[in-house]
Amino acid sequence: MKRITLLLILFIYSLLGFTQGTKAYIDSLINILPTIKSDSHKVEVLNSIAWDISYEDFQKGIDYSYKALILAKKINYEPQISRAYNCLGTIYADMGLHEDAIKFHLLALELNKKNNSPNGVASSYANISIVYANMENFEIAKNYLILARNQFDSLKSIMNRIKIDYALFTTYSHLNMPDSANYYLEEAFESADKVKGNTYMEATLYYHLSERELNKENYSDAILYLMKSEKLYEELLSSYDLFSVNHRYAEIYIKQEKYPQAISYLNKALDKYGANSTLSGKGDVYNRLSQCYSTIGEYQKAFDAQAQYMAIKDSIRNEKNQNRLIAMENKFKNEKSQLELENLKNLNQLQSAEIQKQNTQKIALGIGLLLMLALVFFIFRGYNQKKRANELITVQKQEVEKQKVIVEEKNKEILDSIAYAKRLQDAILPPSEVIKSTFNNSLIFYKPKDIVAGDFYWMQKAKDEVLFAVADCTGHGVPGAMVSIVCSNALNRTVKEFNITQPAQILDKVSELVEENFSTNESNVQDGMDISLCKLNFQTLSLEYAGAQNPVWIIRNNELLEYKADKQPIGKYTDRRPFTNHTIQLEKNDTLFLFSDGYADQFGGDNGKKLKTSNLKKILCSIQEVDMEKQLEFIKMNFERWKGDIEQVDDVCIMGIKV
Repeated sequence: MKRITLLLILFIYSLLGFTQGTKAYIDSLINILPTIKSDSHKVEVLNSIAWDISYEDFQKGIDYSYKALILAKKINYEPQISRAYNCLGTIYADMGLHEDAIKFHLLALELNKKNNSPNGVASSYANISIVYANMENFEIAKNYLILARNQFDSLKSIMNRIKIDYALFTTYSHLNMPDSANYYLEEAFESADKVKGNTYMEATLYYHLSERELNKENYSDAILYLMKSEKLYEELLSSYDLFSVNHRYAEIYIKQEKYPQAISYLNKALDKYGANSTLSGKGDVYNRLSQCYSTIGEYQKAFDAQAQYMAIKDSIRNEKNQNRLIAMENKFKNEKSQLELENLKNLNQLQSAEIQKQNTQKIALGIGLLLMLALVFFIFRGYNQKKRANELITVQKQEVEKQKVIVEEKNKEILDSIAYAKRLQDAILPPSEVIKSTFNNSLIFYKPKDIVAGDFYWMQKAKDEVLFAVADCTGHGVPGAMVSIVCSNALNRTVKEFNITQPAQILDKVSELVEENFSTNESNVQDGMDISLCKLNFQTLSLEYAGAQNPVWIIRNNELLEYKADKQPIGKYTDRRPFTNHTIQLEKNDTLFLFSDGYADQFGGDNGKKLKTSNLKKILCSIQEVDMEKQLEFIKMNFERWKGDIEQVDDVCIMGIKV
């Protein structure tokens, strides 16, 4: 049977609609296979057999998958090529051959994208997350789950979204990120309210609630949710899930050091262990039993349980080794079969050519010596022409290779230069430790469109006051980054060299310095920046603000207050006026937001339109009840979800500070 190591993987398997056919059904498909005339129909049946038979026999599953793959490639039936890749990836994952599994799932993903199959793309993302979860690489598993979630969002597939949210809850729990884990669990709850009548879904909700309460050491609530989950799983006769429920009961009692009760539930879990349960899960139960028995002084039972645990570990190790041998043998066998087919094809071609040659010779002899001489002449001339053509092709190929090397070298030089530019730009950004030590409650969402950016954030401390800003320079990429370095340097000079600390006066001086930097005898560069600049007094909570095009937002009691900027940029401008200095008295728990226009200008959503500033305001107001770390997570996730597959249009920078 298939071996899956994590509960979240079983969730995704049910999500993708993976089902196991009966033996009678598989036999019927094998029996009708020789009678099928259509190659496309035959490929579909081969893939169905491969999937269903792999539940009982990995070797046969791989064998039928390769047969399907060879035939599907022969007739260029790409959806079935993708299906064969998917089956091979799943089988190799279950055999513990993770690299091969990822290779085949990535091939399936590439074909699904090419054929514009949103459901196939989502399934491939979920499949890849399964492999990384099997490898206990939860960080990468999380990334692919989020991609799958975004895809199912676009398909408006609520049931699949719920299951992905469960998997994200479990994954974030493994990553020890409880806030994010609980966020996705709450998302699953909200979605589940829209889908009533699914007993398995309801049972799973209660099971995850018990996990959350256990993590918070609310043992009575955890047991209450488990009891509800157990009742529903019993109605469904789901032995695997009842095995997990009893295991969870035991975890709760072990946490409370109630070892006799824990032992009772561990034994109940073993009673529920069945064909669909994982061998590694059974090993975990024996390991916990050994620890419990040892704690209460029953050393013989502890020894026996530990022996069972070690035997299971050996069995798993042996099974993995056996699986590797099976995979290698099948790979060799199927590659050999494909090679034999190619050789047979070449042999037939050679035989046909030989027969034709003999006939030609007979005709030539019959016609006579003159025709033979003419034939030799034409062959010789053709040979010379072909030789000259080959020589020309060789020269051209050498020139192409030479140009390719030059292009690759130039590309490397360009990338090295951009990487160095990024290091320079990173040097102008305040270190995250400095920002955190200055503002305990803060967030920064910084996402350049390219490797380097025109957006930057800036900060300078002075006793009980701190100056901070978010700036959006002209352009993005390398040109934007060059402008950002000039503008950041102008800010630093104004504060440190000219000792100016009032925001409006700072912007006046910075504008003068930037215009001076970009003015030459030969040309006048029009580059500059938009900026929100603030000065905060920690003792009085007095805020001074000045802005060039960019406002500052203050959210107070879920109401957004906007302080508008002067409608002129930093840099060369025809009708320049002194910047306006605003003084604002903040209140405790006010949240400030400074930002560039990249977030609001991003195209996306169902209709590929701009997000717009009005929607950004709603988003920021809606998340004020949670801490800044969770706000940052939501801002990031919402941007990726809105953007989807559309290219990022501009650099993005948002700074949030709660006082």
